[in-house]
Amino acid sequence: MNRQQKCITLWVLLIIAMMLHSNYSVSGIIYGLDVRSPNATGEITLGTIIIRQLFYHLPFVWIFIIMYFETKLVRLGLFILSVVYGFAHAMHLVGEVVKGDDPSQVSLLSFTLVTAVILVLEHFKWYKQPENG
Repeated sequence: MNRQQKCITLWVLLIIAMMLHSNYSVSGIIYGLDVRSPNATGEITLGTIIIRQLFYHLPFVWIFIIMYFETKLVRLGLFILSVVYGFAHAMHLVGEVVKGDDPSQVSLLSFTLVTAVILVLEHFKWYKQPENG
């Protein structure tokens, strides 16, 4: 598997992990838990829309960029983005650990952080590769 394929696979794994994370958040409904936010109004908040864009939709764009653009500048940009995503996933895990009420989320987000760190390393290696390599 070449570097681009590894990066694409890791981005896809992060998308899947975030989908699972959302699924875990509402899975308590099956067991009769009230998962509704205390101040819920029935409207999707701007914050939720932004999070969806950042963690579900934009990674698709990064994947397309990886597939069709290989310049050094693109590689650098994607490396920087992967670092930002890695930091976001680390903070997300810390928040879940502090909250401490769902071991499934902690386990999933731990895997997600490991995946994000590997993604950073792969993007760095791809950035360092010669342009035609």
